[in-house]
Amino acid sequence: MNAGAWLGSAITRLRGGGSGGTARALRVATAAYVLGVIAQSTWLFYFAPVNLRAAGVAGRDAWAFAASAGATMLTVVPAGMLADRVPRRWIMRVGLALLAVSYAPLLAPPSLGATVLASVLSGTGLAFLAIPFNSYVADLLSGASMAKGYGVTGALSVLASALGPLAAAQVFAMAPDEATALRWNAVLFAAVALAGLLLSLGLPQARIPTSRARLAGARGRVDPAVVPVAALYVFVGFSFGATTPYFAVHFLNGLATPTDQWGVALALATAAGALGFWLAGRLAARYQAAPLLVAGQALTALCLVPFALPAPVALLMAAFVLRYVFASTLSPLANVMMMGRVDPAGRGFAQGFASMAWNLGWALGALAGGPLLAAWGGAMFPAGAAVAVLGALLGVTVAAHARPKEVSLADAQGA
Repeated sequence: MNAGAWLGSAITRLRGGGSGGTARALRVATAAYVLGVIAQSTWLFYFAPVNLRAAGVAGRDAWAFAASAGATMLTVVPAGMLADRVPRRWIMRVGLALLAVSYAPLLAPPSLGATVLASVLSGTGLAFLAIPFNSYVADLLSGASMAKGYGVTGALSVLASALGPLAAAQVFAMAPDEATALRWNAVLFAAVALAGLLLSLGLPQARIPTSRARLAGARGRVDPAVVPVAALYVFVGFSFGATTPYFAVHFLNGLATPTDQWGVALALATAAGALGFWLAGRLAARYQAAPLLVAGQALTALCLVPFALPAPVALLMAAFVLRYVFASTLSPLANVMMMGRVDPAGRGFAQGFASMAWNLGWALGALAGGPLLAAWGGAMFPAGAAVAVLGALLGVTVAAHARPKEVSLADAQGA
């Protein structure tokens, strides 16, 4: 047994796993994915703005955010096509390796170039990790189990990723200066991604069901089930790109929040997002995903209304944390709408195509978010969230016209 298989077996035993190969594979894959998400999300939402501030570069945050989204956008489709042709776990390992390498630029003196390079590597690593992982979950599970699986694995990844800002903030508190703290954190989070890579070595291959598309050699075509999700992803991605990364800019620069306090707030918000993932998975197993998706984005916009008012910082932080509960329902609900209907042999391509639409919108939003924040201040956040509501309505409308009736995954269980 190699080291990765041994570690995977050890984690399964520690978590009480004994329910079969599928449960063990899901646990180990989720553990590896979680470690990669910790490395990626902490870089983008914590280290990128901090590194730019340490470099003395003002007003260039959009370069880092857009570089990450642009790199992901350009690589998700190739990652998905590869994940349909070779074992998914191989592609996950590539993503985890890239996420580890993305922390190398932090060992150099802070600069705009090093920050953008790290963002490109991080965004590419995310593509090669998330696309095969989400396809792997669909290979392992079906019906209502798939909905719950996406909710649980997403909740675990978000909950665990909250440890990233907390750990980074602690390193900043312990280090003698900010430059040293950045180098220590670079080593720490590269090790986190490498630990995920080591875990992935113990993953078994999930057998992809034979399908008509596979037999006809028709892989690589856009499945009609992807179109509604891709449509909503362009708009919702724009909304998230224009708002999510700029909370850091608004709190750190606009509101002069200390770095360690921002790390704690981000950790709390990230942990709150885990609740949204879990709730979405449980609800989608019983009810139709489309109205749940619209409601989640509408509640997200409502939470951000205080940012348009002269509200105290404590209230804004509370609104920021609550926003994550509802915003995080998007991914599992969108996956439920799409992955139960696409051809099994094209799941990787479907994930890649939808993610490309998301990252296209996210990159455009990230570029627009900086000027909008400068012009509108905090009012930009509820306005940007309103775009997500429109995108959700568009997506479910396209889905409704494509199919007369959407069934819940509970109704389709066992199909």
